[in-house]
Amino acid sequence: MTVPCQAPAISMRYRDADKLFTDSRKAWDFPYGAILRKVLADENRLAIVRMVGNCGEVCACDLLADLNISQPTLSHHMKVLCSCGIVRCRQEG
Repeated sequence: MTVPCQAPAISMRYRDADKLFTDSRKAWDFPYGAILRKVLADENRLAIVRMVGNCGEVCACDLLADLNISQPTLSHHMKVLCSCGIVRCRQEG
């Protein structure tokens, strides 16, 4: 019997990752545009957005394995990405 993963599932707020950049010109206007650029300037956060954008939804444990970062570091990056509205998290179980 397999135990289901208890880690949060992460999905994109936008159906298509490219839509994040083309959704509207307002997304790049100051101050939100500056915040978005700062958020995506971190290579780990950009990798998270790319992985989630390519897969649609990713388990946090898969991100941990692929990025080779600690759980507290991933948690911090997810808090930043969620607060900007780039990704959504949901907990199962």
